Amino acid sequence: MADISPLLNRLPSLKNIPHVDILRSATEIQQLEKLNAHYRGQKISADLWVKRDDQSHLALGGNKSRKLEFIIGDALQSGAEVLVTSGNWGSNHAYSTAQAAKRFGLKTKLLLGNQPVSENVKKKLLANFSLGAHLKYYGSQVGLGLGIAKAWLQSAFSKKIYYVPPGGSSPVGNLGYANAFLETLDQLGRENMPKRIILPMGTAGTTAGLLLGRCLAAMEKDIDIIAVGIADGPLSNRRLLIKTARRLEKFVRKNLSAEDQKKFEKCNFNKNNPLINYSGNYSEPGYGEATDTVHELIKLVEGEEGINLDPTYSGKAFHYLHDLVRKDKQEVKTMFWMTYNSYDLDDVINDFGWSNSEKKHLDLPRKFHRLFSK
Repeated sequence: MADISPLLNRLPSLKNIPHVDILRSATEIQQLEKLNAHYRGQKISADLWVKRDDQSHLALGGNKSRKLEFIIGDALQSGAEVLVTSGNWGSNHAYSTAQAAKRFGLKTKLLLGNQPVSENVKKKLLANFSLGAHLKYYGSQVGLGLGIAKAWLQSAFSKKIYYVPPGGSSPVGNLGYANAFLETLDQLGRENMPKRIILPMGTAGTTAGLLLGRCLAAMEKDIDIIAVGIADGPLSNRRLLIKTARRLEKFVRKNLSAEDQKKFEKCNFNKNNPLINYSGNYSEPGYGEATDTVHELIKLVEGEEGINLDPTYSGKAFHYLHDLVRKDKQEVKTMFWMTYNSYDLDDVINDFGWSNSEKKHLDLPRKFHRLFSK
């Protein structure tokens, strides 16, 4: 089974929450030596590190692997046969869900909505189809929202359908990132933990999990966890982060024994808590798009460290980090949490028996065809 020992060492009664093996081992932590040298050459103080969740498990890389360990476990225990989830056309979450579902013998239905079309978006659609996922096209966010509501209602009336919220951000899924914080603590030791952790935020589940892990480790005043919103607005903001963290804490407490309850002091997930850090100033020009600065930083990180950021999530969060270290008066140990799945999808796509190898997209549902002419 997957290693959730960091979490169980602190709260053993959580062993009753089902999970499956996807990660196999702790993800690597690296010092960004070449990038640090680059900044120091510009007389900028930098002590940058990275948590490589982009390499969490080959084709299932990215932050969704940790969530899906618990989501798939819960779905299998409930007797579900189909996972239904949503995202935009090039959603990493949708792809990871399709990968995990196929591996564990579940079917997948993906509700996919509008975003700018790129080559990566096209590859994700082809990869999803090749994994056997049923793709449902939506041309607007309103339509997608209605589709999500319908899917949720269907799951409420059928045990065979398991609804996975956008980004996998359910309390059971977000538990994976409480474990991730504690995994990092076990890897580095309390005295060597970073002073800051920076990561992108969409549906808030990853950050909420890290905040709970920080609470369990009693390190709220020792480490700043800074969420960088990639689509700041009414659906993704600091309020959502706090709400998601509260739901996760409530879920954990509900599953604890009386003995473990005594070990778990209440977390301060209050809207006035200055230790819950969120920046919504780096989301422009919108979901699936990025500024020239972000694209320049993507090239810098790839050139110096061979790490692939993406323009939708990790690139924007790194832009925040870039601006932050330029203001530092002295070196501050800072960890960038890689959440992007940078796995090359060509292997997944090419393994499928397409009807037309030259125009693979013609196998997809008709409404997706026009996206491949862009």
